[in-house]
Amino acid sequence: MNNHASSPALPDFELNLKGRYCLHPFRSMELHLDGGAYVCCPSWLKTNIGEFKKEDIREIWNSPIAQDIRASIIDGSYKYCDKIACPFIQGEALPFYGDLEPKMKKYIDNKQVVLDTSPENVMFTFDASCNLSCPTCRSEKLSYTIDSNEYKDLNKLCHEITASLLKDPNTDLTLNITGSGDPFSSLAFRHFLESIDGTKYPNLKFRFQTNGLLLTPIMWERLSKIHNNIEHIYVSIDASTSETYAIVRRGGHFSVIMENMRFICKLRADKKFKHLKVNFVVQQKNYKEIPQFAKIFLDMGCDSIDFSKVIDWGSWSKEEFAANCIWDENHPDYNHFISVLADPILSHWNVYLGNILPYRKLAIQRQMANQPLLQKYKIFFSYYLRTKFTNLFKKLRVLKKKIIHLFKL
Repeated sequence: MNNHASSPALPDFELNLKGRYCLHPFRSMELHLDGGAYVCCPSWLKTNIGEFKKEDIREIWNSPIAQDIRASIIDGSYKYCDKIACPFIQGEALPFYGDLEPKMKKYIDNKQVVLDTSPENVMFTFDASCNLSCPTCRSEKLSYTIDSNEYKDLNKLCHEITASLLKDPNTDLTLNITGSGDPFSSLAFRHFLESIDGTKYPNLKFRFQTNGLLLTPIMWERLSKIHNNIEHIYVSIDASTSETYAIVRRGGHFSVIMENMRFICKLRADKKFKHLKVNFVVQQKNYKEIPQFAKIFLDMGCDSIDFSKVIDWGSWSKEEFAANCIWDENHPDYNHFISVLADPILSHWNVYLGNILPYRKLAIQRQMANQPLLQKYKIFFSYYLRTKFTNLFKKLRVLKKKIIHLFKL
């Protein structure tokens, strides 16, 4: 079973990417459990650019393979990328040349693949500690005690990498913690975060990827020294009912995450950080809750609601994974999945469908197919206008970033 099984009924997955530019290989580095450094999520771009535990990060950043990956973005081939799995490609979210900042335009114009700056965004995803055992990810919880060698090595690694990247304390750097577990369940990550004095690094920013169950008022206060450095919080929830949450977020309680989300949303409303995103990994066990999930968290004031296909991380058997690939046209619930995606709330400008977008387009086509002409026009224009307003809203966000950038110069 292919993780991104295609369907002849779907619109073309293979998009023309020339003139559209992914920023990740020019800005970002992910440090993973296997010791590999990547310029994108390895589920979408599987080639690592070096071994961060053995090599200096600054040298890895401009390694020959890193240069070749950047060249593939500039020439539009994207030859290293899984174009079907990537939510930025399938979600038609890659920026055009005119939307790029001046520095990125310079790279494109000069075909520059050796960069004179270190990565701006670095993801720490080398500790798998987590307070949940979600079936998509693992079979059991994992944690390292404070007296373990694993804890000592991981905590030391956090400090060493950060010190290397912040030799100049005024360096612009965003640390994303974590894509491998939970930042507050990991003692190595949590103690690292608690130890940093954010006032010494005015341009250091943090993005947290968390299941949210441990992000309580008490935990927030423990992070007081970096409150002004926290920029984004991403919360993975994957359900809109307690019954489904208990299945897909094994070990968690829906009442707890909803209480914590009210607290986190209050922090966002009080402008304690800039962006709050909730994530929903689409699978057979939860797809019926997609519209309800969007409504709940739009109403709570989240900045973005992100949907994406479940990825095969090896925690399921081949048969179990196939049973959860609801987007496969041979799946018994495939047609119902498509009908769920016809819900108009999914055209909201704060809903991001990523690699689910092609199925949403098919849902609209099917919805229109058997309708009288007048109703077809009504459905089409409702979808079309919502999409146009969504794209306009995103462009205004880009313009806002450009204006902020100009004022910083």
